[in-house]
Amino acid sequence: MDENKSQKLAEEFVKREPTFTFDGFENSLQLVKTLYSDIGETWTFIFQFVCRQAGYGDRTGQMLAQVLTPHKAVVTVAHGNIKSALMDEKWDMVTRQFIDC
Repeated sequence: MDENKSQKLAEEFVKREPTFTFDGFENSLQLVKTLYSDIGETWTFIFQFVCRQAGYGDRTGQMLAQVLTPHKAVVTVAHGNIKSALMDEKWDMVTRQFIDC
């Protein structure tokens, strides 16, 4: 899988992640950087986007702060598969849970 297809895969992954689908501004999603690996067919894509409320994941039924919240998603694609995806260095987008720091 080439870089362009990997980038599209990573972008679609972010768009389908519950944080973004819940209240992300569609037109705010943008690729800000691509990191290249020494390992073949592996790229890390850094995206930014803005949500209408604070928090992560599907927040249906929760009390939410009505505040524009910027997010940074770092998605690594290796050989056509999502290898890792972290948001704001605290939310694992694959397992949909907070990571231990």
